[in-house]
Amino acid sequence: MVRWRLCLAGLLLLQGCGLGCPLELAFLLETADVIPVREQPLVLHCWVEGQRPITITWHKDGAMLGSDSHTAMLANGSLHIESFRHRSGAGATNQTSVGEYSCTAQNRNGLLVSRKACVQLASESRTGPARGATCPRPACAPGPARAPAHDRARAPGPAQPTAQPMIRPLMPPAHDLALGATSPQFTLLPAGILHITGVRRADVGAYRCVASNIANSHCSQEAQLAISNECRPWPGEGQPAGAQSRVLAPKLYKEPMILSGPQNLTIMVHQTAILECIATGNPWPIVSWSRLDGRSIGVEGIQVLGTSNLMISDVSMKHTGVYVCAANRPGTCVRRTAQGILMVQAPPEFVLWPQLVSKPLGSSASFTCMAQGVPEPHLVWLKNGKILTPGENIKLTHNNSTLLLQGLAAGDEAIYQCIAENSAGTNQASAHLAVTLAQELPSSPGGVQATALSTTSIQGSWQEPPPEVTEGLIGYVLHVRRAGSASRELQEAVSKTTFQHLVTSLAPATTYHIRLHAYSPLGASQDSAPVLATTMGSNADPVCHCWPGEESSLAGVVVGVHIGMACIIFCLLFLMFGYCRCLFCRNRAQDGWTVPRGAELAQPGAPHSLCTKLGEDKPVEMAPTPRYSENTLEEEGNDWLPAPEQV
Repeated sequence: MVRWRLCLAGLLLLQGCGLGCPLELAFLLETADVIPVREQPLVLHCWVEGQRPITITWHKDGAMLGSDSHTAMLANGSLHIESFRHRSGAGATNQTSVGEYSCTAQNRNGLLVSRKACVQLASESRTGPARGATCPRPACAPGPARAPAHDRARAPGPAQPTAQPMIRPLMPPAHDLALGATSPQFTLLPAGILHITGVRRADVGAYRCVASNIANSHCSQEAQLAISNECRPWPGEGQPAGAQSRVLAPKLYKEPMILSGPQNLTIMVHQTAILECIATGNPWPIVSWSRLDGRSIGVEGIQVLGTSNLMISDVSMKHTGVYVCAANRPGTCVRRTAQGILMVQAPPEFVLWPQLVSKPLGSSASFTCMAQGVPEPHLVWLKNGKILTPGENIKLTHNNSTLLLQGLAAGDEAIYQCIAENSAGTNQASAHLAVTLAQELPSSPGGVQATALSTTSIQGSWQEPPPEVTEGLIGYVLHVRRAGSASRELQEAVSKTTFQHLVTSLAPATTYHIRLHAYSPLGASQDSAPVLATTMGSNADPVCHCWPGEESSLAGVVVGVHIGMACIIFCLLFLMFGYCRCLFCRNRAQDGWTVPRGAELAQPGAPHSLCTKLGEDKPVEMAPTPRYSENTLEEEGNDWLPAPEQV
């Protein structure tokens, strides 16, 4: 597995390594499980990066490999086996290339061990009289296979992933015909089972399977497929010439029956799973699939292989479960079921890697690594290739995910590896611990600040140290990690003459935790005071940019409040003035003016007053009402009473 490590180019350039020279010892390409062919060459990879010189050694079954005539180490550290060999029996340990291989890389910082690779010899299954892969006879009869016309025949085969059934016609010319895409009625299942649907007379013949791999191929014994007499014979078959065909009794009713149900299957992620379900009955049953937990099987990557077999492509963890195959008799509730467990496994993958640490004598250091996989990975820590066990100054916590070293001594300086392993595979991550004198380490940088410049970038800056301090440095490393998350830390190398750095390719509207280290040839300084910065974006939380000691604009706030209050008071006075003026006009009209019913009663030349009626745009002229005595009012009656609606 290829895993590229962080390259602190700015630091190493000043140390004389070159621009692309990495600081930590790490594997670029490790050896993997392989199945080679006998007498064929084999190359096991072991590519390493780190400070030179690097010494690489190979181990087989825990023992170091010495010089051999058929093995040689290449310039890049890989192991070349000229001719893969294998001899079984006592005393043949040194005469076989089969075993577990691993490589170790060592430089001045420590020793690193690769994952173990299992190397097996490619071989073929040799069973049966002909020492070949044997395909048992069809399951419907112990002798020659007989299937009713238009029935389904099932011919089990060996559990070889590359098994390919072949048919040899009974009629000349006799030659083998490979069954591949010749007809959709033939379905080959991974276990070597050949499923034939709609059996016809043309399908009668001798069948055999061919099991092959990179080592060899073998043919099984033949199995005959014949048509049973459960249905009417073919015209003229078994009868004298000219005789009419005899019609036998129709096929009897048969309950649904599952000939081959799904088997328990354990596969790796991204592989293809095929669950078998071959059923028979009269009438032909309807085959359906479901999950025992009631969850939907889904449609993405799901196909039906043949007529009733379930194929799941690119499996993931969500496909783990118990699958139920049901054969239902049409139109009834009669059914037969079979179930199988699909278990999906995933090799370990690290979500948190141990980081390089530089600590003074007598202090404490800790490494943390977290891995995920199915089954749950087991974590083991190594120090220069040797397993670490808890002791007085060695503590393992959080299910071995955290390694704590207390009271550091000079002998604790080494490469520490975190090995994650489960039944699906192994993985490893490593980091170097440097132990130095406290007074020789640089002081932590000061004045660290971070400012968001866009949705994906943050600029960090810090104070320039005195020239004598800068002279002893080799550079800085800026550590950026998403706040509140255990995600992998981003490290940016900066030259010792640069005091600001732009970090790009960040997530929008996200808060980041930023700290800075200064590096000297002896190690790293203590962490700087951490700072938080949030990239721009619509989802960003409101951030107050007021720092302690910064004056706020209180005067502007006070002025704004006064202006608002003045506007409110002005509006209230305006409304009150308009209401009082209208009320004054109405009271004067009621006290000294009346509107006669007849407009002709108004005396010409009498003074008029203009008063605007409420709700009208133009003023209404109102004439003064003459004064009359009580006698006059009695004579005239109510004709001179003012109309209230006209006031």
